[in-house]
Amino acid sequence: MEPIKTENLAGKEKWLRALYMALFFIISYVVLFLTYAIAVFQFFSHLLTNKPNQRLFTFSQSLNKYFYQITQFITYQEETKPYPFSDWPSDTKN
Repeated sequence: MEPIKTENLAGKEKWLRALYMALFFIISYVVLFLTYAIAVFQFFSHLLTNKPNQRLFTFSQSLNKYFYQITQFITYQEETKPYPFSDWPSDTKN
């Protein structure tokens, strides 16, 4: 195993990314809570009207894509920072 180099720890970009990652960890918990709240609301909407709320259905599609973008960023799969540093994901199926 290679020893840790102190110049690796001094990189400003790495610490800035750590800050962004911490921010997106917090945001991901909010998104997860919203997803659960939408799921409960959709269940009751379906129970009462026999169909899910279309506006929430569309919003939850884009919210799911946003959560995916967050996980891609915090796991180093993607370098592009999610919203608000880029556009909100589209609610289309693509």
